[in-house]
Amino acid sequence: MNKLKNLSECIFIPPRIKRPYSDREFGIPFLSGTHLVEVKFYDLKYINKFYKRLESFVIRKDWILISARGTVGRPFLVTDLTDGWTASDNIIRILSKKNTISPGYLWAFLSSIYAQTQINSFKAGSVQDLLQPSHLEDILVPVPPKDIQDEIGNRVIQAYDLRDSAIWIEEEAVKQLEQKILELAGSELS
Repeated sequence: MNKLKNLSECIFIPPRIKRPYSDREFGIPFLSGTHLVEVKFYDLKYINKFYKRLESFVIRKDWILISARGTVGRPFLVTDLTDGWTASDNIIRILSKKNTISPGYLWAFLSSIYAQTQINSFKAGSVQDLLQPSHLEDILVPVPPKDIQDEIGNRVIQAYDLRDSAIWIEEEAVKQLEQKILELAGSELS
């Protein structure tokens, strides 16, 4: 067993600020805690890409996000699809040490009943549940040999990659259908 703080480069939440939202064409997708459990992201907002403090909200591939307010403790793995997006200041970021633990394995563990029980023991707040990065530092994580971590972690990453592919395929199918409908509607008006 090892403490999460020893397996992570960093566990943090960005500073709290008023969010400078913008239209899609001038923004970067913004994930809220609700999005962490969605298979497909609905009602995305966009943070203005010219915002001077934007970099503090950007998330990167292989980071693990944990919801920190409301329904706390839900883990999310940042993939190629969401790399470079932004995320709420109500979401904790965990950057695993690359040569110490597999991000996919760590996500699988943080989703387990053993980790969730530990996370739930750290909840604070009387009206709305709250987690702080410091609460997660002492979570005990079993660290199996690298080959076992990779076997588990690679399956998690594959599942997330397949989800991302399904989202892309669905979006393309919807675009093609909408285009066909417009073409048919245009031909009927002629």
